[in-house]
Amino acid sequence: MLSNKSVSRPYKPNWLQNIVLIYLLSSSFTCVKSSNNAGSFELDKSWPDPSVVSLEYFGSGVALNSKNNVVLLHRSNKMVKIRQGMVNLTDEIIEDDVVLVLDAISGKIKASWGRGKFVKPHGIEISEAGHLFVTDVSLHQVFKFRYDEKTELWEDTPTLTIGERFVPGNDHDHFCSPADVAVMPITGEFFVADGYCNSRIVKFSKDGTYLTEFHSGSSSQPNLPSVAFNVTHAVAIAIPCEASAYDESLPPVIFVADRNNGRVQASTENGTYLYEIPYKVFGHTKEMLLSFSFSKRGCSPQFYGTLFAINGHLPLGQSKVFEILVSNVHYKLVSSFAVSNMNNGVTRIETPHDIAVSASGQVLYVVEAYDNLTIKRFQFHASNSGTYLEISILRYYILALTICLFI
Repeated sequence: MLSNKSVSRPYKPNWLQNIVLIYLLSSSFTCVKSSNNAGSFELDKSWPDPSVVSLEYFGSGVALNSKNNVVLLHRSNKMVKIRQGMVNLTDEIIEDDVVLVLDAISGKIKASWGRGKFVKPHGIEISEAGHLFVTDVSLHQVFKFRYDEKTELWEDTPTLTIGERFVPGNDHDHFCSPADVAVMPITGEFFVADGYCNSRIVKFSKDGTYLTEFHSGSSSQPNLPSVAFNVTHAVAIAIPCEASAYDESLPPVIFVADRNNGRVQASTENGTYLYEIPYKVFGHTKEMLLSFSFSKRGCSPQFYGTLFAINGHLPLGQSKVFEILVSNVHYKLVSSFAVSNMNNGVTRIETPHDIAVSASGQVLYVVEAYDNLTIKRFQFHASNSGTYLEISILRYYILALTICLFI
């Protein structure tokens, strides 16, 4: 005898309902992922401490140490005196400490170092082990100073000096106004941007043995002749975030700031050309591309991380920081923002000279080559728009799921 009681069957959504659910779920996931990078860098007007701003020092380079404090290289007030006509000071040693260690939070001076060593210090780099590299464009030399863990500063006598004092040259043992240094993680090999006269990149072993060099840039445009470097002003190394140690399958990329050509060139560590970021990315004309700093911010299977680059020698308010995702095969411009605002009717040439980025990629420091010590901190602030978008998508997803269950 048949029962009048209905038989319960499991619910099976039809194909249209499945498509709607899958689409909304993927939309929700995409939104969550993109919201993590939504936001902008904003100037921290409370940093550094007023005692630093009041110094009449000519800024030159900036780096971060292992404690995330700011290590600032300057030329004291010597440049101001030279411009005032005291040309006899040109080759004199600076008797002030030319390195300041600034507290990352308060912006106050924690320590100073480096008197009686340099004539015109230009570039600064700190290795993973904390050792300090400084270039001097007047001495035509590159120095390495060992880090002292007890004093948390550096030894007075360099452990390595390359170049002959006041003697320019272009062989394995001489430089001509070297501008910058970049140190390879793990191996300790380092690259010198030999800078104003030779416009080359020179690679050395950890102990300072010459390995190789390259000094002829290339063009990323097919059928066009290569364009030689014109002032190699900075050099940086990008390591894939997947590589915890040196891995030939994930090769490092050497980036060169080709200052007067207004571009960035990417190459292998032995100088093989990979690609260039052309001047049109940074402006309509060949504006000076002065420096950059690499961070693993934005690391993904497609990109090694982010190169933060600065241009300058432009009217106040026109110099910018550029946020660029990079790898060994391509790049992508993410954003840019002005280093300064045009206000109070002030008009002068703006000269940002170096940039450093924190390990997290959330904080940037820009130092300007200017008579009064000018260093700025920019902090990344996340936007709330991404969160609102996530909530909106989630609401639609729940609504659609409810409708599908009762169709």
